[in-house]
Amino acid sequence: MWVYDGRKLQSVLDYDRPKSMLRVEVWTMANLMAIDEQFFVRKARLRMLFDYLREVGIASVIRKIISRRNEALRNSRFLSVGVGRIVDADEESGFEAGVPVAFVAASNPSWVERIVVPVELCVPVPGVDQKRVQRLVPIGAAQFPDKADIAQAAGWDAESGALPDSAAVQWIRRHSRWVVRLHEEESNGNVLPLLDSSPVSRVREAARPKHASVGRSLGVVGYGNYAKTVAIPELRRALEVHRVFELDPLMVPSTPTPWDWEISDGPTEDTADLDAYLLAGYHHTHGPLASRVLRSGRWAIVEKPVVTTKDQLNELKAAASQNGRIISCFQKRYCEFTARALVDLTEGANRPIDYSCVVFEVPLPRLHWYTWKSSGSRLLSNGCHWIDHFLWLNRGSEVVRTTAARSHAGTVHLWLELDNSACFSMVLTEKGSARLGLQDLVDLRVGDRTVRIRNSTHYEFERSDGTYRRARQLRTEPYRRMYRDIARRISGDGAGDDFAQTFRSATAVLDAEEALARLPVGHSASIAR
Repeated sequence: MWVYDGRKLQSVLDYDRPKSMLRVEVWTMANLMAIDEQFFVRKARLRMLFDYLREVGIASVIRKIISRRNEALRNSRFLSVGVGRIVDADEESGFEAGVPVAFVAASNPSWVERIVVPVELCVPVPGVDQKRVQRLVPIGAAQFPDKADIAQAAGWDAESGALPDSAAVQWIRRHSRWVVRLHEEESNGNVLPLLDSSPVSRVREAARPKHASVGRSLGVVGYGNYAKTVAIPELRRALEVHRVFELDPLMVPSTPTPWDWEISDGPTEDTADLDAYLLAGYHHTHGPLASRVLRSGRWAIVEKPVVTTKDQLNELKAAASQNGRIISCFQKRYCEFTARALVDLTEGANRPIDYSCVVFEVPLPRLHWYTWKSSGSRLLSNGCHWIDHFLWLNRGSEVVRTTAARSHAGTVHLWLELDNSACFSMVLTEKGSARLGLQDLVDLRVGDRTVRIRNSTHYEFERSDGTYRRARQLRTEPYRRMYRDIARRISGDGAGDDFAQTFRSATAVLDAEEALARLPVGHSASIAR
């Protein structure tokens, strides 16, 4: 389909259409307001560049810069209204192909040839002239009615786990005729060059190089900044990426890539035909996709969190009992500092390791997908790293008590106790400096021995007899070690993770999320097993 970014027309793949949505051919579109708080968009600053060079190295910085620059089209989003014709709908929707509608588009480029919108934000407008027009109508801030009501729709997404805002639903019903007038007034707006309508396309075949396969085939679900700059470059050393699944067609590069693209949420059990799949899309999709992939007999490489609900966990347990080729991407397990700490603290003995950490999370843009209902809290989406690390260090021990608290400022306090008497405490906050992104300070203690790890870059060990050691590494080193180990296992017929450990970790995270979810602000709750 064609997309207009305010300067030029360019061709991209069509949006995927979930069953609850309608695909509409756009005739006229009016951008009511720009959406500025949906994605991380950082200003280029030389000082920050030098800071990142020290933390992650030059190769990672270059990848990150290229990745962020290629997201410019994705980042330019608008809340829009328009008129068009339905070209694709399910019978249950109550709409038929060919029907003209007025619609609200919650988050889209300046103009698109075809758009996918929820049934609730569409209103039939019979009698509208169906001649094919492509017009972008400029609307000033003072030129549309009931601004507060329609603004509630800004940034809504079908994957968010929430229905479209009721005020926005009522807005399009009240003001559909106003939207139609924008379409009918010939003097309004800029008529775009009339283009031959492009066919609805779900998959575009890329020009894959004609060479012998360098390894087992890999599919990647989700083409976000992390997948582009960290996961794919390392996994490609031993696995050949054949296909990337991405829900947002604006994330697909305009330049050719050596793999195919599919605009969807990932493979089904029937279409999972590659050797392995990296699942790096929206958090609530990880568990269901991993179950699909495992049932198809393939490798599932699952980014955190592994699951977001206990139903997903039960489904994944059943799938893993038939196929144990599941690997969870908790990089702290693979960090050299983790192996060093086990030696320094326990000298090979199985001893309880107490764990305390302070974690600073970067404040989120107001409409970022991490804030969706389906994504859960920051404890579930990122706090799972430190919970898993604690359980990994205390292998085989079960959580016997979980206590959570949340302050009025939003800071989360979590305390866990294991059956081996090891204790875990975490303070998770968004208050602080975002100069280097996420930051953490971890203290590990056994008797008179202490290990302190800062930002996965600095390591300190000390004991009461005066022994003291330091070490340093790049922040990206644990990720390199993890993905190289994963690729080695998959390409060499290695084994999957000990999924008892993975499920123990997932259960602990979900219990903590449950305790936090039922808390009024400023209160605490405890779960004993």
